[in-house]
Amino acid sequence: MIKYKKFLNTIILFPFIANFFSNFPELSHLHLKSLFIGAICFTGFYFIGKELDKIFNLNSVSLSITFYLMGAYLFNYLLLPFDKYYLSFKEVLVIYNLLVLILLIYRTKKIIPGLLLIFLVYLIRFIVGYFEVSDYDHVILNTDVSEFWYPMTLEIYNTDLFISLKNNIIPGYSLLINYIYAEIYFIFLGNNTAYTQIVPNIFLFLNLLIFSEVKISTTSRINIIIFYVAILLNSDWLSFLFFNSLMGEVVVNYFFSVFLVNAYLNERVINNKMFFIFLGFLYFLKPFSSILFLIIPIYYMIKYKTYIYLLLSFIGVILSSIYNQIILNTNEFKSAIQNENTYLNIFIENVDKLSEFKLSNILLILTQEVLIDKVLSLFIFLYVLSKIFIVTDIKRINLMNFILIFNTFLVFYLYATVWQNIELGSAYRYIFSFVNIFFIDFAINMDKKINPFQKIGPSNLDQ
Repeated sequence: MIKYKKFLNTIILFPFIANFFSNFPELSHLHLKSLFIGAICFTGFYFIGKELDKIFNLNSVSLSITFYLMGAYLFNYLLLPFDKYYLSFKEVLVIYNLLVLILLIYRTKKIIPGLLLIFLVYLIRFIVGYFEVSDYDHVILNTDVSEFWYPMTLEIYNTDLFISLKNNIIPGYSLLINYIYAEIYFIFLGNNTAYTQIVPNIFLFLNLLIFSEVKISTTSRINIIIFYVAILLNSDWLSFLFFNSLMGEVVVNYFFSVFLVNAYLNERVINNKMFFIFLGFLYFLKPFSSILFLIIPIYYMIKYKTYIYLLLSFIGVILSSIYNQIILNTNEFKSAIQNENTYLNIFIENVDKLSEFKLSNILLILTQEVLIDKVLSLFIFLYVLSKIFIVTDIKRINLMNFILIFNTFLVFYLYATVWQNIELGSAYRYIFSFVNIFFIDFAINMDKKINPFQKIGPSNLDQ
């Protein structure tokens, strides 16, 4: 019976593989050289994460990599008062990486791994330097890249975080995502800041690493990686959103997925205060999606009956408030700290319309935005079926399910009420902001069918 179930999984997977290979010759948005160099850069992050995992004892290389990337922003943010007068972006990163190296040596009592990491990074820089990183035509499918994400990434790289916040193209918009991109440019491309797909292509392999760490059978792990590659690489828009451009969704999807998967599946984070401190800095991601991070500490607070998880996760929010009021609240900065998030302003101005519904917007979002991607729609249909018919041993909604459902409900509700009159295109991006979670949860569902007695995940929402 088990063999039959594994064969059934292969049958479900086959149409997606066949569709991908039939379309492969025409997939002009894929550049194999860029993907190859991105894979090389990924190896650098992998070994950095592997060494840092020994320090943080997280049992997750992905989470350690996230700590490393976010740590640079947190370090720079704390140094903002000095950043204004003394330190450039590059100088801050040099100091930060030296501190990480010292911490690694101190905690492991070994100097060789740290020196090997330095050698590896410079070796990757040397290899990347032999390639022309932008010698192909790249179609920009969204003007956000050319009007905000790339220019502000360059602004950070060439100046510093303080000046970038002051000269922010979108005043009040957090620059964590741009900072991550600038950080990757610094680590692997050095002084080459040409627009290139190599930087976001690294996130394709970082996302696959998340899948490889999920504690399911090897067969299920391989299946979901194939699913992911066959669906996302097949679509120029999905590729553009999640690993083929400097769109914000590239970082949002990766960061949020790493924290959510570990919050649900990794029992070690329960006693790891650093996890909840870094979790709070998801607040600095895109305004809409960043609010959802609060569900995780609230869940832990309810489950373990302690406020410590919520308090730790609010450090980022509190720090942002203090800096806005004391450090950034000067004459030269007053216009830069105003929140000009269009959707938030529209929400505030139309709060009286929370009960006035325009349900036709939901239908338009489905027909004009979601269902036009038939391959992804078929996968989502299979995902829903897996929740309804496959998960018979655990009927309760888990943490990942809850956030996916709540996020989708929130998008539909807002677009049907206070956001009635704004463009619907962003709804698609909001619904699939954490596209990785759909695939991971589907893999867990399918694995339960194959291995019904295997325990996956420490708990559920209603425990």
